[in-house]
Amino acid sequence: MATITIPKEMIRKNDDSVLIPRKEYEALSHTRSAQESLRAHLLRKFSEVTPTKAELRALKQGREAMKRGDYMTLEQLHHELDAPRRQARRKKA
Repeated sequence: MATITIPKEMIRKNDDSVLIPRKEYEALSHTRSAQESLRAHLLRKFSEVTPTKAELRALKQGREAMKRGDYMTLEQLHHELDAPRRQARRKKA
């Protein structure tokens, strides 16, 4: 196992430094650059839209509803949208 010495000047009292293996760092770095590339691509492809007053009002109402707990999970929505099971009918002679 390799041993390293980090000078005290490099370590600050409130610093959130983390030591990770190089391969993990490179994987994180690659992920970050991929995310940045995707973000740049999406920004080029889709322009920013300024919401209308009605849209802002709808967003505000939706956020207030969520704070009250007045919402449905995706699983609940799927359950609600499932077609009701039909009961088997007796065959006619």
